Amino acid sequence: MTGAPQPAPITIKASMSNDPRYKGSIHDDSSAQKFGYRGALVPGPIVYGYLSQIAIESWGLPWLERGTIRSHSRRPVYQDEMITVSASPITETDGTLSMQLAAHNEQGEQVATGAASLPATAAVPPPLADYPVAEVVDPAPFIPVGEFGPGRRFHSNPIVMTAEVLNQHLDEFRESWPGYAAHGVAHSGYLMRRMVRDSVLSYRHETPGIFVSAETQHFALAHVGDSLQTAGIVTAVYERKGQHYYDSDHVVIANGTRIIALARRSTIYVVRSAA
Repeated sequence: MTGAPQPAPITIKASMSNDPRYKGSIHDDSSAQKFGYRGALVPGPIVYGYLSQIAIESWGLPWLERGTIRSHSRRPVYQDEMITVSASPITETDGTLSMQLAAHNEQGEQVATGAASLPATAAVPPPLADYPVAEVVDPAPFIPVGEFGPGRRFHSNPIVMTAEVLNQHLDEFRESWPGYAAHGVAHSGYLMRRMVRDSVLSYRHETPGIFVSAETQHFALAHVGDSLQTAGIVTAVYERKGQHYYDSDHVVIANGTRIIALARRSTIYVVRSAA
């Protein structure tokens, strides 16, 4: 299977929904301004979803079944900014197709980088037993920096991916590839949003968090009608320049029986004060 020598760039108007859960987060104007941003940040998983558009346009459903994607947020993306996603020429090594990805704003600043690949053969998912699912506790427990460490598990409640949920996310990601709707399969960005959202619902910290990066391996398609949950574990915590980070491994599980995707993520969970 081959792709275009160099995929065409895609320009997207960055946006996010009026989700009431954004209130008090870094995706809320007043909260974001307390940390030195001029306004609400478009969530990193949304930008991740923008990067994925070139991969899905190039490789279609096989990429969702066995492909990979990496995204690293480098600068804030604000509501209504025009973002251009571009790719390097596609290369092939030992049967694996690969491309480098980058997103720039209207000022020409690089806001995100990444990469995507389509291996010749599918990867084997990790054992389901390694990722036990724990239900969300309401309210989520508050965990101070000194007590948050490796081994903590994230929680999740099952959500059925209906056609309405699918269409809502296709609209929010400004997705133009028709195959998602035609085949009734979950958007790659939606899988990442579930992992990030369940992380947020699992614990409270001193400040809202920020998505930094993720590297995802797809294993299978999630279809309309599937009940999806996530499970994950903190693998490392560390501090850089006054900001507190965690690394984690996180999976999406369909119908309690199949791992759809595995992501290794990096998150700022306590943000440095603007002061």
